Amino acid sequence: MNSNFKFIFTVFVLFFSLNGNAYLYRKGWSSKIGSKKLRYTVGASVMKTYFNASLNFSKVRPQKRSLDKKYDFKKELDFYYEQFKKSLSPKFLLFQADYYPFTNLGIYLKKKHHGFYSRFDLDKDKVWNMVEIIGTKYKVPYQFSFFLGNLEPYYVAEPKGVKKAKKGKRKRPSQSGSALSGLVLSFATDRLVKLDQYTNKWFNLSYKFKGNNRTKDTKKSWTLELGYLKNNNEIFYDGLSLYLKRDWASKNDPSLLANLIMEYRSIIPTNNQESLRGARKITTFQELTLGRNFTNFKLFGMKFKSLKIEGGMRWEVYKLSGNDSTEERNYYLIPSFSW
Repeated sequence: MNSNFKFIFTVFVLFFSLNGNAYLYRKGWSSKIGSKKLRYTVGASVMKTYFNASLNFSKVRPQKRSLDKKYDFKKELDFYYEQFKKSLSPKFLLFQADYYPFTNLGIYLKKKHHGFYSRFDLDKDKVWNMVEIIGTKYKVPYQFSFFLGNLEPYYVAEPKGVKKAKKGKRKRPSQSGSALSGLVLSFATDRLVKLDQYTNKWFNLSYKFKGNNRTKDTKKSWTLELGYLKNNNEIFYDGLSLYLKRDWASKNDPSLLANLIMEYRSIIPTNNQESLRGARKITTFQELTLGRNFTNFKLFGMKFKSLKIEGGMRWEVYKLSGNDSTEERNYYLIPSFSW
């Protein structure tokens, strides 16, 4: 591959790695079933294209969230508990179909135009390929999902001095985020190993608890997902999965807990099939990431809005012949910033 072509495609890779989920097109509309409103949304981006239809069994009332100047651990726990309680009385149903354009393009190029695909190899041993690096972000070419639970939008009051709506018109509150919690069933008939597509009827049933709330002074996101993955194809292992993530940043409070990033992922296989990694059989997979958000600081004379530094460890344990086992560990550091 000539150097100019490689440079252009490298820029393309970096651009869409950062902006691939920025939607090129998004359209929403609605209809009625009886007295209930059925909403539809279509969205398209380079990395992900989707269609969803949702139905709320009760009127959605935006919740105003107070912007605390200082972090309070008890308030955070109470907030999570209230969201969990609401998921026990589901009032929101959603169906979504996801299709991943760049992933499917990579599958097509590797299978039908391997010579062209090979032009994007980054090393002589053909271990790294630029199309594969981006295309394997998602482990499936497409999927379908049903969600049953609770949806709650958040808003912040308009600051003083903002003109009120004209008489006779209701001014919509400014939405700052939303939260959802409930059961998710995802399924499809294919899965990927890198960019090789395998027929596999799979489903993933999980309890999901997530949300985000972003204002002028704070940025908060949180996720809890506990589920079970079942595969029909024996080359993929079944397993229990746990995923936790908490990413907070505050301009008003420089304390560690108000700006802490924590992410944990664990998969415990429940079958004893051999994976595509070889003759070894995986027994556990764990990943732990810790980090911190820094807001409004200067470095080398440049003023940054935020700096995020994350680092962690990923480790897998494999069972070998007999009672022997081996462990693999990888360490990583991920800085990112905006100004």
